[in-house]
Amino acid sequence: MSCGGDETEDTAGASATNEAPSGVVSQTDIPYASSDGTTHTLDVHLPVEPAEAPIVIDTIQGFHDPAEVFAEQGVIAVVPEVSMRSPREVVGDPAALRAAAEQYACAIRFARARAAELGNDDPHVVLTGFSRFGATATHVGLLSDAFEDAWDEFAEVGGPPRQLDCEASGTTHVDGVVSTGGAYGLYVPVFDGELQQDHEAATREFLAQAVGANPELTLRLLHGTDDPLLPGEAAQFTDAMTDAGYDVQLITFDGEHVLPPTELLTSTISEALDQ
Repeated sequence: MSCGGDETEDTAGASATNEAPSGVVSQTDIPYASSDGTTHTLDVHLPVEPAEAPIVIDTIQGFHDPAEVFAEQGVIAVVPEVSMRSPREVVGDPAALRAAAEQYACAIRFARARAAELGNDDPHVVLTGFSRFGATATHVGLLSDAFEDAWDEFAEVGGPPRQLDCEASGTTHVDGVVSTGGAYGLYVPVFDGELQQDHEAATREFLAQAVGANPELTLRLLHGTDDPLLPGEAAQFTDAMTDAGYDVQLITFDGEHVLPPTELLTSTISEALDQ
């Protein structure tokens, strides 16, 4: 992969490449998945020394702008394009749930393949997400490398078929998740919340089975103290994950359904990267 110049041909498709004064190399609009004739792209921000770098899959780009910050700190930051739909628009729609989760899975595969090209076959991977994406990231992290098999087995008994084709293959293993304002009942119906009541029984049972698949997962949950989105459910979810044996912390900050201050967000992600 070229680390300089104005334009380069990426192995997955054409992308623009730019090098910042800090030495961070950014590649944009790289195809990482496709569905129904639509190509999904992502951006990659590479640190000066990427060979042993951990990875952050950062879907909250555009709300905050931490990707380049992490690359400057020695992290490979990957920012996938994701569909913007509210929890209410996808609850009760297993195909939409699988499609959203597969966006993360394809991004993980791409990021791991890119890390391997740079000399790291086993990078530490942390997912981030805000609101619905926090719940999606949590689901994918809980399943980790069992993700594809779990959804395919669900498809065999009536669940939705695969929705996306990934550009890269390989493991979807995840080490940590940092979620902000997550609607956790959307994907992890293991507590007495609101959204999971709109799932069919088979979907609820399938989604709940993710708990325990990746017991070493680190969970850091950020939530505004005045967040009107399903108030109290973040605490219920934290208790459920604690009871299941996970390393989980709920961290609150002053605010509503918004991201926390950049310093809190980046320090929490950095802590998850160090686990």
